[in-house]
Amino acid sequence: MAKRPTLDRPSTVCGKPSSSKRKHDDDMTKNKKIMHSLSWEITEETNSLPEVPLLYVPSATYAIIKEENPRNIASRITDAVAAASSTGNFADENATATISTITGVQLSVSLFKHKENSILVEVQRLSGDVIQFHYSAKEILQAAKNIQRTPRQHFKPSMTITSYNNALSHSQSQLTTPTNQTIVLNRTMENIENLLNKDRIDASVLGLESLQLLTDGSSSNRGITLEASKAVLLDGQWQDIKNFTFSLVVDDECVDDISDEHATKLRLALNIIANSLRVFGQQENQNHLKVDADEMKDLMASLKTLIMRGTEVSHKSNFQIAYHAARCLSHMLDLSHDLRISATELQIAEVIEQEIDRKTNGHHFLLNNIFDRILLCLGGVKVE
Repeated sequence: MAKRPTLDRPSTVCGKPSSSKRKHDDDMTKNKKIMHSLSWEITEETNSLPEVPLLYVPSATYAIIKEENPRNIASRITDAVAAASSTGNFADENATATISTITGVQLSVSLFKHKENSILVEVQRLSGDVIQFHYSAKEILQAAKNIQRTPRQHFKPSMTITSYNNALSHSQSQLTTPTNQTIVLNRTMENIENLLNKDRIDASVLGLESLQLLTDGSSSNRGITLEASKAVLLDGQWQDIKNFTFSLVVDDECVDDISDEHATKLRLALNIIANSLRVFGQQENQNHLKVDADEMKDLMASLKTLIMRGTEVSHKSNFQIAYHAARCLSHMLDLSHDLRISATELQIAEVIEQEIDRKTNGHHFLLNNIFDRILLCLGGVKVE
């Protein structure tokens, strides 16, 4: 199980470390079984596992493990799922699991009895981004084989392949000229705006997914990423896109029961805003990137509510929504001292402390890592 970073290390983020004493790491070690809510108690006998289907065709994401207790394999998989702050439904009798990741991917994991006293572990994509699925599948299969997890790398387009460098560098230089870049961006943003204006849920989800890719930075160049981020955070030409994205977060009123469709759109909107805030925070000259302070305060209050709701309501998407809301908040605090003061006035630090102390989210390491970063940002902030 991955170890959470402590607050006494040197920080490279804003503010000073919080002086409050917390016993969270000790509690995690002492009450590991209590907090680890992901449980997959499958059989300990390989021969009791379901047999491989007769017409089974192996996918690219599978592993064959010889002479090992199936329950040990399942335990390592649940540890990997917990470390990634994913959620899942685990069927003990059928040795299958359905897992939802924070990147919006839904996948299934199955264990089968294989020949020669071996076990076949297969991961299949049910929905979501293909690239993110392969990242998650690799982590799960590494855990199943008891291989030390490798740090996740951001996807880099195939244009970095050596044999195509010259031709692709030329095409890249054509794309990144101001004129062509503006044409490509405007055309893409028009398509996104049209999708968001449609009544169909699948259309609006597709529009949000496209906007998420534009602001992510790993699938578009820096100029386009910055311009897309401006469209999300600043008033201007693409006002409808900004209003639609913010309204999903600020006007959210689902408290007790959240549908899968609404959770998907909310998660995408939070991810888009978080990406855009991160892009703004990375710019050396931020004089032309002044966000509306009042608008950010309203957004901050909504993020606070989503974080609090995330650990109170037992819906499978809420921890993931809380994670993306916390990520938004973390990047927002990097923008200015005034926003950190606003966060202090809203008692964000106190809310984060309460959420960290909850036993129910102790195994969500990614969420708690961002909580720690927020506390580091707010640790030295004083309200006059």
